[in-house]
Amino acid sequence: MRKTIDGADAELDGQRGALPGSRPSLICVTMWPLETFSMFDNERVCVELLTAAVTVTAPSEIQQYVRAFARASELAVYGADARALITSAIEAL
Repeated sequence: MRKTIDGADAELDGQRGALPGSRPSLICVTMWPLETFSMFDNERVCVELLTAAVTVTAPSEIQQYVRAFARASELAVYGADARALITSAIEAL
C-alpha cells in the first residue's frame, strides 16, 4: 500500500498530459463505480469493466463519459490539497 501511495505522490510531480487528482474520503459516494475509463481526444474511450475491456467510439456515448469525467473532476482535489491527502495516508501507515 505504501508503494502505491508513494507512486501517487510521485505522479503529482509532473506527469505530462495527465491531471492526477484524489477524491477526499469525506466526499459522500452514493455508488461505487465498477468500471474505470480513459479518454483519448474525445474520439475514443477505453472502458475497463469488471469482466471485460470495451473501446467506445460512438460520439453520443463518448459525451456521456466526458460528462462523467467532468463530474468526477469537480469532486477531486488537486495540487497541494491532493498532496496533503497523500501525505496524511502515508503518515497513517
